[in-house]
Amino acid sequence: MRSPLLRDGSLVKDAELHPSTWLHDRTIIRRHLIPAFGPLRLCEIDVLQCNSFRRSLIDAGLTGKSVGNVAGLLHKIFSDAVEERLLTFNPVLRASSRRLRMSRRHRLTADPLGPDEIARFLTVVPDWYHDFYTVWFQVGWRSSEIVALRFGWLDFERQAVVIKRGRIPRLGGLEAEPKTGPREVLCAYAPEVFAAFQRLRERAQSSGPDDYVFTSRHGRPLSQEWLNEKVWKPTLRSAGIRERGQYCIRDTFITIALSSGEDPGWVAQVCGTSEQMIFRHYRHWIPSPQTGAGSKVNGIIGRLLRRERPVFLSPKLSPVSRKGQKAKWDKGFRWCERGDLNPHALRHRILSPARLPFRHSRALRRAVGRDITAKGRPSCGRFASPF
Repeated sequence: MRSPLLRDGSLVKDAELHPSTWLHDRTIIRRHLIPAFGPLRLCEIDVLQCNSFRRSLIDAGLTGKSVGNVAGLLHKIFSDAVEERLLTFNPVLRASSRRLRMSRRHRLTADPLGPDEIARFLTVVPDWYHDFYTVWFQVGWRSSEIVALRFGWLDFERQAVVIKRGRIPRLGGLEAEPKTGPREVLCAYAPEVFAAFQRLRERAQSSGPDDYVFTSRHGRPLSQEWLNEKVWKPTLRSAGIRERGQYCIRDTFITIALSSGEDPGWVAQVCGTSEQMIFRHYRHWIPSPQTGAGSKVNGIIGRLLRRERPVFLSPKLSPVSRKGQKAKWDKGFRWCERGDLNPHALRHRILSPARLPFRHSRALRRAVGRDITAKGRPSCGRFASPF
């Protein structure tokens, strides 16, 4: 696994791995893989040992996501070995344990805060960090993105923010592009966001283009790990809220936005993720596009179960309806063949002299009336109805 970092701490251009991904994989190797397989050669590791290792992770209480990450990295290592012809097959099989599948399913259930819990949290959070969490709850960005925000990325006129980089404190404050690349977020939907930015700009010792928007009391950039331990968790306890990870702020924004009917594409763009991820992990938070969903199918199947006569079960016309429609068409064709497109019962009403354009001339009306009475019906070519 090639490191995306050079010896001087700078980033490799066009690195294969994002720095945060590389750091995550390195932690898994040191914490789990080396203690379990360090003394063994690749050819000495078999399927039984890999399955036993997977079960030990589950028994140790790791979440389904963590077990999947560890097993996935181990699978990738052996896949590379097979590709380079160091091994003939990959001993890491796909998960078949029902307990593991259930634990993976649990990770799909987000654990967000409710609106009342957000209000209680913002009431007791320290004043210095009140604007920080006010903005975070309304944008749902990654923690690495919001702590890296600069004043030069803010457009107060358009109320837009350009997310250019993310900050990784565990690598000495290294900054790299977000996982999904830079993006622009229009924050006009929440005026409180730029109101908080304005207060922070007035409070800041320096608000140049490269100065951080969110800092500690000493003017240093924030660390999401320090915030989690020193601000987030103590505030949850003070507000009487069940403790959970700081990542739930992102879950909170996404779930509230989706459940209130916001477009999933817009939510994905604001949060910097894909619509596939939104539908994969948060689909059950998206409300039905119409009220009373299921009532139509129940109206058909329910009538059958209640032994009632079904209504409109077939999308095709019944034979009786087709017969009646054909009779009407045949009658119209006969009128056309006779040169008479108007029904006889309506002849005198349609051709009444009072309805003709020259009805204001009494002499003409009398003449037309005598003509109709004498002949019974005028020729279609002379007094054809305009209808």
